Amino acid sequence: MRPGGKDLDFSRNEDQKAFVDSARAFAQGQLAPHAARWDAESIFPKEVLAAAGELGFMGMYTPERAGGLGMSRLDASLIVEELATMCRSGASLTPPSPTSRLPASSWRTC
Repeated sequence: MRPGGKDLDFSRNEDQKAFVDSARAFAQGQLAPHAARWDAESIFPKEVLAAAGELGFMGMYTPERAGGLGMSRLDASLIVEELATMCRSGASLTPPSPTSRLPASSWRTC
């Protein structure tokens, strides 16, 4: 219980549930079937990165006005966690922090 007597609510909102469902489907379909081989061969196909990008996973912190999802750290961590469940290397290729959005945020043409 937090100060003031109110419990914290850790349930996911509808957007977060949708993010997790999308990441899980992608990880199960695109990552899990190949993860062991990719790790053994030390490769990660760029086509999979492109597919992740189409879902917005490569622009989680990029502002919406620049074509990204504009996510919070919590929302992005839910996606990364789901991807890592099936393929740790695949999850590590997503943008690691909101600093990745800084160049796009400063461009006035976006």
